[in-house]
Amino acid sequence: MTMGDQTPVIEGTLGIHILSSTMGESIIVTLPDKSWFVIDAFSGARVKASGPNRPHAVLSFLKRFGLNAVDCNFVLLTHLHEDHYEGVPFLLKQLRELHPTLPLARHGNYRETGVLKVLEKHYKAEYLVSSKVKHIGIRADEVAKLFANDCIDLGQWELLHSHSETQCKVFTVAPGENIVNRFYNPKAFRSDLDQEAPKEVLEIVKSQNKIINDMSVAVCVQFGETCVLLPGDCEKEAWRAIAEKPLPNRTIASVVDPLGAVNFMKAPHHASARAWNSYLESLYRPCDVTVATHHEKGQNQLPNPEGLALIRRTGTGVAIPDRSLLAPELQEQADDLPRFTRIPVPHGRRGSELEAEKLRAGLDGSIRSEPQDEIAWVSLSFHDDGSSSGRWYGGSQAAFLPAFAARPQAASGRA
Repeated sequence: MTMGDQTPVIEGTLGIHILSSTMGESIIVTLPDKSWFVIDAFSGARVKASGPNRPHAVLSFLKRFGLNAVDCNFVLLTHLHEDHYEGVPFLLKQLRELHPTLPLARHGNYRETGVLKVLEKHYKAEYLVSSKVKHIGIRADEVAKLFANDCIDLGQWELLHSHSETQCKVFTVAPGENIVNRFYNPKAFRSDLDQEAPKEVLEIVKSQNKIINDMSVAVCVQFGETCVLLPGDCEKEAWRAIAEKPLPNRTIASVVDPLGAVNFMKAPHHASARAWNSYLESLYRPCDVTVATHHEKGQNQLPNPEGLALIRRTGTGVAIPDRSLLAPELQEQADDLPRFTRIPVPHGRRGSELEAEKLRAGLDGSIRSEPQDEIAWVSLSFHDDGSSSGRWYGGSQAAFLPAFAARPQAASGRA
């Protein structure tokens, strides 16, 4: 890892690096023991692009800041929505060339229910069969192998990483068995899996959309007294299930206690109001700031003013990776991030050349400069006493929406 004012990777701290685009999000977490991991991976930049014009932004970020594949603990897939998983197979393939046993962490039921088949056919249907797009740098028949080998089957309260010297732990807090049993319908994934037509395959995925967000794997990182919560696209039912789950010990209990000190949280489901309930509100109270990533599909654009207002009323400010994607009225309210260092992370759009050149994170390979887009991202590092470095890093479009009012007093008891 490197150090200095021109890098967000600061040795001895916990770094949360959040990349965003209209087509998805990805989170890179750098740990104080110099290892790191990735949560989700989209394949595009903040610009709208598809197929051969869609680069792998996560690899560009890893290369820019010198993160080596051999130091990666795992790649984690939170849930089966394409704005989170679309770039995972290609990223995993590239990293495993240098780290052959690099695990993929995902919910255990994915192995049992034929989801791997859906993923494989989704890639084949949408990216290999489509007349608009020829490929995204990986063959569809490779997808199932990548997702089936060297995997960690996740449940609730799974310990993913522990380092006693730095007092750092990484573990899951969701999804729990209660929500899996309540919502999961394996038959929907198994049905029509032998159909090759894109329409049938995408209908299977679409049929699960209402529950997939609540099946998100939520990750907590504890570093001394610092607590960071990265909840994927968890919505109301997921938060309710977390609140209901008996807690295994006080160390983890502090994560989900409504009055506990969650120092930082990524806004769940792109700060959608659909994720909101009183339990989530209580978790925001100790947070000074959250980060809301973007998602745009048709007329549905997130984050929207309603969801952001709910967060800002708790006394929590919202960092935005790309202000240009906000609604006009929100752009007018956006300020620069406090103590902000702008570091552009450009990457070229080469599509099919990516695989042939074997772009390698942090080690070799090159990224052509024309045409270039800038990755939309923000980073903040934390010390083990719960304080942040006080300095934000990010791309030139990063912005900050301040809280509406002073932080309200937290009520006693569980919300």
